Amino acid sequence: IAAGYGNSGAGGDRTEGSRGGYDYWIVKMLAPPVITGQPQSLTRNEGASATFNVTATSPAPLFYQWRKNAANIAQATGAIYTIASVTPADAGGYRCVVSNVAGASTSATATLTVTTITPPPDAPAAVAASDGAFTGKVRVTWTAAPRAESYQVWRHTSDDSGAAVQRAEGIAGTSYDDAGAAADMTYYYWVKAVNAAGASAFSESDTGYLGVVGPLVSVNGMAGDNISIPAGAPIVIAAEMMNLPPAYLGYNVDWWLAAYAHTGHLWYYLNSDMLFMPFDGNPDNCRPAYQGPLYNVPQQIVADGLTLAPGAYNIWFAVDYPMDGILRLDGQSMLSRATLVVRE
Repeated sequence: IAAGYGNSGAGGDRTEGSRGGYDYWIVKMLAPPVITGQPQSLTRNEGASATFNVTATSPAPLFYQWRKNAANIAQATGAIYTIASVTPADAGGYRCVVSNVAGASTSATATLTVTTITPPPDAPAAVAASDGAFTGKVRVTWTAAPRAESYQVWRHTSDDSGAAVQRAEGIAGTSYDDAGAAADMTYYYWVKAVNAAGASAFSESDTGYLGVVGPLVSVNGMAGDNISIPAGAPIVIAAEMMNLPPAYLGYNVDWWLAAYAHTGHLWYYLNSDMLFMPFDGNPDNCRPAYQGPLYNVPQQIVADGLTLAPGAYNIWFAVDYPMDGILRLDGQSMLSRATLVVRE
């Protein structure tokens, strides 16, 4: 504000020109806005909101224009500027030009730092556990998951990931050897992928079991005494002879495959024509499926597409010496058993 006076040729004030005296005057002089509150630098996670504020004083109306890295931001013309969901592209320097009719003032620059959050990885795919390929371990493999830094392997004796127990963690590659698997057991395996943000969901499960020395019988790709199948599902029974020491090879033996249905107490044996025949459970009335030299045999399907009533079943695959057509499980024999439950 400026003030002063002047001497005129007539008396009185300026509204009365016929009079002499002095003229008094007051002039209000406007200045650019004064910024009283600066915007503050922010660090936000990707996807979060970010808000900048500026405050200024002026007796005249104020106008605002926010800028990012010296470029005007469209429609950012208020004292508050908000980015609803930040992305890495929003990182940079922000300032506001505040103006009135007398001029403009520019705020300090506030820096927006955007932290990129990596989500947990996807669950691994193509999980596969070995079915009798190794006598001392079950090998579990899978394909690499996006964003994974390491992996966990989980295991249980039923297809229930909620009951699974972690077997290993911090695995850098895409395979794991489970040396703690017990013989005559089928295990379900799951894999989780892990990074700094957390762990993935469980993968799909796959079953695996230890290899043996001698005969192995399996049902639907599972071996041992914990096989469970829903009613109506087709059943595939397979037999194989594996990992025989050289000293065992060539001896003539009887080859047997028999089954027992707990419901009804029914016994069956597989004959040389690969047909299941009923018998009374007396070993003397069972017949071998084959008679001949002992040797390693890759997996052979002996029954395909069976449908069994709900209940419990035992299936045996055995060889015994000498080759005489008499079942001798208490002598020089090797035996594998599978226990199957067909659920209601």
